[in-house]
Order: sequence, then C-alpha cells, then structure tokens
Amino acid sequence: MIRLQGTDGVRRPVRLSTDPSLNGLSPVESFLEHGVITEQFVELYCFCRVRSLIESGSIEEGEAFVIGWDPRDPGGTYTRAAVQGLLKGGVDVMALGVAPTPLAPLYSRYIGAAGAIVITASHNPPAYNGVKIFTRHGLKLLPSDDMELSGEVMKTGYDEVKNATMKGSVYDRSGEALDIFERYSLDPSNSWMDDSAELSNVTLIVDAANGALSVAAGRILEKAGFGDVIVTSDKLDGSVNLLCGVAELEGLDEVTPDMIVKGGRLSGNEAMARLFEVGREKRDSIIKDGHMVCAAVFDGDGDRFYRVDYDPFRDIAVIMTGDETSVLQALFHANSERPKLFINTVESDLSASVKAEQAGYRHEITEVGDKWILLKTAVEILKHKGSANVYTLIKTQAESPTVSADTIEKILRENNVRFTASSKKSVALIGAEESGHNITAGYLKTAQGEEVVVFHGNGLKSLLNTFAAGLRREDSRLSAQDRFSRRVRPYPRGFKKTWYAYYVNKSLWQRGSDVWMETIGAIKNEVEKLDDVIKTEEKIFPGELDMLYISVETGEFSASVYIRNSGTENKTGVNVRGPLSRSDMLMEMGEAVSRALTPLIKDMSDPMACAEMELIEKTAIEGGAPADPLCGLSRPEYEQLLKETGVKQGYLTGASPGSLLSDRGKWYLDNIKRVKKVL
Repeated sequence: MIRLQGTDGVRRPVRLSTDPSLNGLSPVESFLEHGVITEQFVELYCFCRVRSLIESGSIEEGEAFVIGWDPRDPGGTYTRAAVQGLLKGGVDVMALGVAPTPLAPLYSRYIGAAGAIVITASHNPPAYNGVKIFTRHGLKLLPSDDMELSGEVMKTGYDEVKNATMKGSVYDRSGEALDIFERYSLDPSNSWMDDSAELSNVTLIVDAANGALSVAAGRILEKAGFGDVIVTSDKLDGSVNLLCGVAELEGLDEVTPDMIVKGGRLSGNEAMARLFEVGREKRDSIIKDGHMVCAAVFDGDGDRFYRVDYDPFRDIAVIMTGDETSVLQALFHANSERPKLFINTVESDLSASVKAEQAGYRHEITEVGDKWILLKTAVEILKHKGSANVYTLIKTQAESPTVSADTIEKILRENNVRFTASSKKSVALIGAEESGHNITAGYLKTAQGEEVVVFHGNGLKSLLNTFAAGLRREDSRLSAQDRFSRRVRPYPRGFKKTWYAYYVNKSLWQRGSDVWMETIGAIKNEVEKLDDVIKTEEKIFPGELDMLYISVETGEFSASVYIRNSGTENKTGVNVRGPLSRSDMLMEMGEAVSRALTPLIKDMSDPMACAEMELIEKTAIEGGAPADPLCGLSRPEYEQLLKETGVKQGYLTGASPGSLLSDRGKWYLDNIKRVKKVL
C-alpha cells in the first residue's frame, strides 16, 4: 500500500484542481502522478481523517475539532477546503485562523477537543502546502496511522466528499486562542523565567519567517521583558519562508558579513542584515556592559527555533541550532534530583547527547521527526505519573513495529488518562531535533479548570527556555569574550555534515535494494581506512526501516553514518556525525559515500534533474551560471534550482547567476558526460 505522508504529515507544491495540466485528474491521481496537492485533496484528506475517527468510535459526531494555518494561502483556497472537509466529516470546527502550529494542540487540550489539524508546509517554500494532524492529547500520527489514513483517502472518491452535507458549524476562536497562547507562554512554569532573568539587556531581532508567528511573537516577547524587540519578515502575503526563516540557516554554523551583501548566500535576509546593523551599533555596549544582540529565527508555522548571537569580537553571527539550545535547556535542570531524560534524533550532534549524559540525563535516540520525540515524551510522563498498568500497555504499544498514535489514544480513553499535572516535579524531559524542534513539558489550565501536562514542538517556548537557561549560566567573573563563547557553545561541538542529492528516484533507496547494497559497500570501504576499529554496527529503527544507520566505534572515537530519503522534499541525504578532531577524515568519508550514491539515485526523468544537468554544463561553458532561466523554468523555479544545485548540493560556488562550478560541480560534470555516453 502507498503511504502518502512524509516525515510530518502530507506536504507538496499546490495546484488548483482546475489547472489544465491536471486534465481532470482526481485529487489522489494529481498527488501521485504530478506530485501536487489540490484544494480537493485537502478537503478529501480532512474528511477522511474525521470519518475514520467517527466510524472507529474514537470520537463522537459533533465533537469539536481545532484548525489553524500559516499565512501561505492568503486567498483561503486550501484552508476553506480543509474546513469544508471537517464539516462534511461530521465535526464542529474551532477555527484559529493564522496561528502557530503548537497553538492548535494547545487550544485543543484547553477545550477538550477531539483533535487538531494545521494547514501548513512548515519550513518549505511558499509554493508548498500541507496538513499536520494531532490526536486528542497532542501526539502526531505515526507511520501505521499514516498508512491507514492513506488507504481511506485512496479508496474514497472525491464525489462522495463533494456531494456530502456539511453537518457541523464553524466557530471563530482566533482571539481566545491567541490570548491563551500568550498566557501559556508567559507563565513562569512554562517560560522558566524568574525575577533574576535580565532580559532587559537583550535586543532581540525576530525573524517570523513571514509565517504564523507574525501575529503574536512581537507582543509576547515584549511582555516577557526583552529590552528591545525588532520584528522582521512578518508579512502575511503568502511569502512564507521566502529569504527568511530557519531553513535559510540550515547547514551553517556562522553568518559572516559577506553572506548578507548582494550576491551572498543570505542576500535579502532582513533579520540577518538587521542583526549585523544593530550589533555593530551596540558593539561597545555588548563588550563593556554585557548587552546582547540576538536573533530569534522561526519557521513558517512557528514550531522550530534557532538562536543567532552577534559576536562583537569577530563581527560575525553565531548560530545555535536545536542541538545547542537543547543542551542549554538540559543544563538548566542539571542539578535537579528528578529523573532526567534527554531525547534527540539521529540528525543531532553526537556530542550533544554526551554533554547531556555528563549532566546526569539518560539518553535515547529516535528516528527523524518530532513525532517520535512526542511519543517517547508521552511514555516517560506516564511512567512517572500514570498507573503501572497503563504505562505497561502504552510502553508495549510504543515499542511495537506497528505503533499507532490512534491506538495509544484508545488506551488512554479506555483508562481515563488525561495527563493531569498532579506534580510538576516528577521528571525533567528535554527533547530536541537539530532542525530546531525542541519539546519540553508545559502546563495548561483547561477551560474545565483542570491543570494538564502538554508537550509539542513550540518555537516560542524554546526561545524563552533557551534565554532563561542561558542567563542563569552567565558568569560575571569571566571576560566578555569567554562569557560569549560559553553562551553560544554550551558543549564542545562535534562534526556534523549532510551531503544531499536532489531530484532523485526515492523508490531506489529501499532496504536491501541494489543501490542500498552498493552504498553499504562504499561505507565499508571508507571504514576499512580507519585505524583501530572495534565495532561497526547497523542500528535498525522500526519507524523508518529504509534509513541506513551505521555506528562506528574505534579505540579513540565514535562516529555514525546514516542515509535516508527526505520526508518533505525530493532529496536523499548522506549524513556523517563524529568528533570535530576527526573532521578531515569524516569529510572524506561523507564525500566518498555521497559520490558513490548520487549517480545511482538521480532521476533523469525528473525535469529538474535535466535542468540541473543543463545548468552545470552551461556554467562550465559560459564561465558562470546563466542569468536567465533555462529549460522553460519560471523565475522562481530557476532560483530554486540555483539554490538547490549551488548551496544545497555544493555544485556551484553560490546560488546566484554568475556562480562558478565548485570542485564537486566539476566532479558532477564529469559524471554527466559519462551518463550521456551511456545514453
């Protein structure tokens, strides 16, 4: 059976069902054959989710269901379709309007709704949209749930949805929900702020990613006590993540001045330009008076956060990803006598978990995706708060190869478990993805007056927690430069790099396939070059069987190599993690494995792969990337091609016209010539 979803829900470029290119195809056919989401698909998808819940007895017809969205659909075509699908499915709709993703499950818990849906494509470009789904207690759907929903979508004809009667009603809850979000965010139990937090000496540049936090972030952060809050990229015109947001900074450790000038990698990034401008203005105050000039960078739906600090000593900006912020948050609770658990994914720096373990945390690693961290968080909370019987049932389900969020909800419902906050001191939980999803327990008083534990990726909460933790670690005995270094690098960082291949045939990357076996051979060849190898072991993650994860233990260090298809984009990544002291060797390993895999997995039937080939050839011939789009691409499509070919894959020296071929690009050009000879 086909699974329609990726890492987090369903996500694709959007296209109206009336577009001539779709030629009357059904919503599912448009999705499968053209790789696009239509408004009909969104309506069908939401309808099927609600109907399957009602028909299974998981919820009652007429229950409340929460929906919010990011502002990438200013005309409301796809959000209206989602609301219609929910209404036709048989629930009342509590509409939050433009709202950050974490507010949807938060408000759902507040009113006791049956679940929540967010219409968003998260960090993806403006041309994308998608659907994220939360269960009653805030879990995300897991692969087995995805498969069940995919089956319902594929067997349900759109005519059934089109002709269905709208059974429920729509209620505007935008104002109330934003008020609750503000109260929740500023509650000291959730923000970790106390009277000693010196936020007044922080100038904060907010990059709202032209997304869901454009509405609320500035007001909440001003009330939190930051000295000066400057909000950038807060347009609601649909330009979500365009030259802004977390995705712009992925793969970078620092931002240098040359990156923000015209033609630089971050040219047009308003937040980074303002960070340098204000940082330079306040340089003396930063050095002499302990002032801080920082940026808070979110993604389009507000569930991810990076912190960026201006360094007055080197005139650069230092990026703190989810690894650094989570370690800071872990150190905040290091002296607690509570049981402590640090959860991160395979994407994270191996050194982050080492630091957490040194601080007294038990460590667990998961597949990619905050849904797995949410699952482990729920299990751990029940271990310390729930009955032993319920905990055993949930733990058994969580460890099953076919673990289901809906099945977990069934167990919770049958045992009347509501995650009540009987004690806020039971366990210290820090969950994190390198990409900026940080998950820590929060506390919410519901409309019924009951205090409950909530947990979800929340960029704003992560920001507040990171500053609370960082300010507590400030040591006035240190020099200004040492204080800065300690703040932005709370642990000795390891080596962490990803090599992407875009425009690939993902179906070729499957456990046991020819491509899989050839790539294992390439990894073994590289491992054999190492000295004193004690153990090489493959770790299998049941939730993502088609991820190859190999750990390497030598007498002196530990490292890992893992390869997986992206769940949200048409790319496959080779990822290497290990100690920074071995970066040269690890770079060679990653480069070799990437060069072995890329030619095997490129999909030359993909128009973008063909355009990439022509771009590289023309760049070589003309001495620079062409200024005008090629292969019939639109200007935005060509800009995407330049970015993915130049920056993401490293085949060009930049992402702008005139960029030259890099060494990797010259290698790929030779590969193109070999491919053409074969063809």
